[in-house]
Amino acid sequence: AAVAILGDVAGRAFLRTSLYNILTREDITAIIISDIYRGERKPAIPSVEVVADGVIIMKAEIRGGLIVRKLIIEKMKGKKMPVAEVPFSLVKDEGIIVFAPALSYDIPAPQFTSSIKLKCKPLHQALGPIYVGSQMVICTPIGMTLPPEVMVPFLRAVVDEGIKILLISLTNPSISLWCRLENQAKKYGVDIGKLKELIKLMSLNPAAYSITELMSTIITEVENYKPSVLVLHSLETLSTLCPPREFMSFYLNIITRFRKKALTTIYMISSSITDEISLMVNASDIVLAISTPLIIKGEYSVKVDILKSYLGEPRTVFTDHLRECLQEVNYSQN
Repeated sequence: AAVAILGDVAGRAFLRTSLYNILTREDITAIIISDIYRGERKPAIPSVEVVADGVIIMKAEIRGGLIVRKLIIEKMKGKKMPVAEVPFSLVKDEGIIVFAPALSYDIPAPQFTSSIKLKCKPLHQALGPIYVGSQMVICTPIGMTLPPEVMVPFLRAVVDEGIKILLISLTNPSISLWCRLENQAKKYGVDIGKLKELIKLMSLNPAAYSITELMSTIITEVENYKPSVLVLHSLETLSTLCPPREFMSFYLNIITRFRKKALTTIYMISSSITDEISLMVNASDIVLAISTPLIIKGEYSVKVDILKSYLGEPRTVFTDHLRECLQEVNYSQN
């Protein structure tokens, strides 16, 4: 405040002689904090931007009734800044979390030396390998859960291979999700005790977060829990709450970050494949589209279209042909 009283010219001279030259000579890094009047970009300390080597502005705006915080990097001497505006959020017990885009000049590839082996030979042969770090989209009809012929082989793989899972739902309470998993595990002989040790369930209300805060929360949970597989459940909810550009920016940033970390990620979507999610499908490594159940001779039948996989060609498998796997509690992959 005292510097502001000196005015523009005198304030600049004070900063240069009393701070800049002295600190440079003594090899000291200084961080100068200045207020910015709301609605303006001019700092309260005159000419600080001219003297400083770097200038970062922290701003907050209201969007959809929620606070969105951003860092604006206006100047950073000697550094090439490909991104000038970076979202950040204030996280309890963590402080300031900066969500810098996971920039990469190429698209990080999965780890082709290891893969998750599903405990169902027909499903494994149709789907092909799920390499570590793969990004997988599973589309189900609205209101439908995964059929046991698809879910149970995944659960058996979790138990047999000791795969650590973080499942985050944007629509359902974690207790509801666990009830579904537990019922399937009990019915088909999957070790419930090991599932409890390996699977962490949590739910987030996307309407209570700005999109940057939601990204930061998910990333923080991943970094703290360190799962081998992340499952994001009901991602279509976020697409309805956010403008298309914001949602796709969220998805592409998330998918690039998790690719770089070699984190296998499964995106569960209750929707048919439409233009709104086409970019998600194109950016993923594996895509499954599950049909509405049909009743044939008193039993349901679900078609699983494998639209995209490492096998390089689309395939279709029906739950009728996978049903034998449900009884093979000790099934081992050949």
